[in-house]
Amino acid sequence: MFFSRKKRPIFILGCQRSGTTIGVKLFRESNQFEVHGEGSTAAMRRYVRLRPFCDIQRIIKQSRKRFVVFKPLNDSHRADELLEHFNNSRVIWFYRNVFDVVNSALVKWNNTHQQTVSFITDNIRKYGSVDAAMPVICQKPRAAIYAERLDPQIIERLLEWTTKPISAETGSAIMWYLRNSIFFDLTLDNDKRALLVKYEDFATSPVSEVQRICKFLKAPYTDALSQLIRSSSIGKSSAPQIAPDVLSACEQLTDRFSTVLEEAP
Repeated sequence: MFFSRKKRPIFILGCQRSGTTIGVKLFRESNQFEVHGEGSTAAMRRYVRLRPFCDIQRIIKQSRKRFVVFKPLNDSHRADELLEHFNNSRVIWFYRNVFDVVNSALVKWNNTHQQTVSFITDNIRKYGSVDAAMPVICQKPRAAIYAERLDPQIIERLLEWTTKPISAETGSAIMWYLRNSIFFDLTLDNDKRALLVKYEDFATSPVSEVQRICKFLKAPYTDALSQLIRSSSIGKSSAPQIAPDVLSACEQLTDRFSTVLEEAP
C-alpha cells in the first residue's frame, strides 16, 4: 500500500458522456480537493488513462489537500486495481440513461463507437479469442482500451450482437453496455469503497446527491459544491433507434443499477 490514511485518492469512473465532467467540476469548488481531470498532464497519459502508479503516488504524497480526485474514464475496467493499490481510496461510478448517452456520443464522435465495436469483434472472430486478437487490436490503442479484461460472457454477447452490421446508434449503446457492465463484473456493487451515482438524480437533486457523495468520502459539504449542477441535459433529444436485443440488455443493466441504489443504506 502506498499512502497514509490521511490522504484519500478518489477515482471518478464510468462510461463516457455520463456526467462525469460536472462531477469533477463540483470538486473544484472546494479547497479541500485537488482535482486532476482529463486534461491533467501530470496525472494522465494519452487516451484519458492514468500515468504509472508511481507518478500518481507522487501526486498524492505531494498534494497539500486531503482529497485528491482523478478522472481516468478509460481505466474504469481497472477499478479493482486502483482500489487495491491506493490505500484509503474510493471510486465514484457515474451512470446515465442509455438514450442520453447514445445521443451525446453520436454528437461528439458520430460512428466511432460502431467502428470500434466492429473492429474488436471482427478480430476476435478472425483469431478465435480476444487474447489471440489483442496484438492486432492493440495497433489501434483506443480500441485496445475496450478490449482489455473483457468478461467471457460479454464477449459472447458482443459476437452475437455483431453477426450483422450494426448502426451507429447501436454501436454507442453496445459501448454503454460494455463499459457499465464493468461495475458488476468487478463486483463494485458489493464493495463499500465504491459509490454508484445516477446522473439524473445527481442533476435533479444536486444538494442531496452531493451530500451523499461527501458523506461517502467523509468530506465536508458546502453549498458551493452543488451550485453548478443543472438538469438541462436530461432527455433533450428523442430516443435513438437501438437494436432490440441490445436495448433489452441495456434495460436489464439499468434495472440492476436501480436495485443497487434502492438497496443502498
